[in-house]
Amino acid sequence: MANADHIIQGVPSGTGNPCNDGWFYKFDPRLQSKTEAPSWLKSFMIGGVYDEGVIFTTNVMNDTYETFRQTLLASIQDEVYVNRTLHEFDSTQNIPGPELVEKGCTVSGEAVFKIPNYLTANVNERLRGEKAIFKYHFDQRSRLENLLNGRAYHFDVVYLFGNLDNKLYARERAMGHDIASAWIKFAWGQEPW
Repeated sequence: MANADHIIQGVPSGTGNPCNDGWFYKFDPRLQSKTEAPSWLKSFMIGGVYDEGVIFTTNVMNDTYETFRQTLLASIQDEVYVNRTLHEFDSTQNIPGPELVEKGCTVSGEAVFKIPNYLTANVNERLRGEKAIFKYHFDQRSRLENLLNGRAYHFDVVYLFGNLDNKLYARERAMGHDIASAWIKFAWGQEPW
């Protein structure tokens, strides 16, 4: 199923959510940012990493300014907001290809991850008032020798699951233990930090 993610999502690099196919979810999970959490939910955790949009590199690497603009327009459906978005991210017709890819990844990360997290936290007034929304942001850059070296992406999961402990320094393993402990506390209904 995970191998079909790019087909389900309709892009070369999917969002890593193979269940967003109309089969496992009754409703599109992306609509969660517009809906108050159910009353039985006691708390939830949202978070992100600094380089969230790096996952979209494959999707935007062949974009031109115009295709980038048209993709935004198809999603936002308002030229004023599209022009404002392009302006805010310093994206112009004269931008070189590699810089356009970087900006495309940044805008995509904001749109798909960061903005929905923000909206989800804001729409849930009850949980926000009860201080029951836990947020994390991870901006430590990976020093591991792989494609994501120097990026603040995926390293939170490396710490959380401990699947590369043999490559981490002692202080990094200790931080990974702290992160995993916080998530386990949260899963058991306790405040993670």
